[in-house]
This record gives sequence, C-alpha cells and structure tokens, in this order.
Amino acid sequence: EKMAKAVLEVTDGKVELRLNSWTDFGIHINGRWLGSLGMNTEDMFDRDYEDWDGEVEKTRINEEEINKLDIQISCSSLVIKDSVDEFFYIEKKGEGKLQAYEEDGVLYVKALLSGSVIGVKQEEKVTLYVPKNVDLHMISVELGAGEIEWNALKADAMKVDLGAGEFVAKNAEVGDLEVSLGAGECLIQGKLKGDVNVDCAAGD
Repeated sequence: EKMAKAVLEVTDGKVELRLNSWTDFGIHINGRWLGSLGMNTEDMFDRDYEDWDGEVEKTRINEEEINKLDIQISCSSLVIKDSVDEFFYIEKKGEGKLQAYEEDGVLYVKALLSGSVIGVKQEEKVTLYVPKNVDLHMISVELGAGEIEWNALKADAMKVDLGAGEFVAKNAEVGDLEVSLGAGECLIQGKLKGDVNVDCAAGD
C-alpha cells in the first residue's frame, strides 16, 4: 500500500502525528495492512452535496424517511443522541469538514479533521441526533482514527470497519453484525439476534 510520510512527536506528554497527506495513510504490522487512519479522502465527500467547514449549528438533515445510515469518520469524534422529534439533526464543534445528506432513504454522515495534525486531545466533535423510534434496516460505519459513541443503537443489520478508531455502542439491539478491525477497538453491549462475523487484525 502507498503510505504517506509521517512524523511522530511527543512534547510535554502530548502526542502529535504530522502527515503530508491523508490519502491511504494507515498501519502495517508484519507486512499486514491494518487499515487506514485517515482513510482515502479523495472520494470521501460527494461533490453533488453541500459540505461545511468549521462550526455547524444544529441543522435538520432529512425530509424523507431514513432506513439506512452510512457513516464515514476520520480523525473526528461522533456522538449519537436522541432527537426530540421524527427528524435527524447534525451539529459540529471545532474545525474540520462535515457533510450530511439524504439520498434514496440513506443518510450519509462524513467528517474529517481539518489540517494535518492529529493530537491526542481534540475539540473536534460531531453530534448526530437520531429519532428514538426510527426503523433502521442497515447501519454502515467506516472509522479511521476517530471515535463514535452510541447509546440505544437499533438496526436489523450493522457493518463496522475500524482502522485505528474506537466504536462504543451500549444498550444495542442488532440483527446481523459484521466487524472488521485493524488496530481499533469495538465495544458493543446489548442484544445480538443474528449472525456475527468478526475479522480482527490487532484490535480489541
């Protein structure tokens, strides 16, 4: 795999990773590709839809019924909370690029940290508000070096692809589950009703 040049620095107990490119950056251990940290962002955002840089106030993002979520997060933090009504909303604190749109019943949420420095402590945070009684047939999550927290997740099926990120879901109710781990960490607590398939390279 093509790798970006990187410099790892430790200053006053803070770790920073400086990259010259986000494209195809990831981890190899013993010659095995463990997944992308920053993901390939050349094709991450859809040019046909608006994207936001910087702070985003709470904004409604769907008009039609949503039955599938497609989430792509790289070097950002995503928290899922209950919506106060039947609509989905999004908001963001900190710098970085965000895109959220609905197409053919699928809600796409994409977030990427701004700049070329990944610090341990980041103020980058995206909040997605999901209706309590929404019937999601499928949840697809692709996570680079970010974090996702979700309470009361519910879906007929879910696919999680982690590079070096952390995915935590509590009080979950999921049918079929497929998880692919690079150097990430995936914690799902709740009810698993269907088939479970886990491919783990160096994660937990």
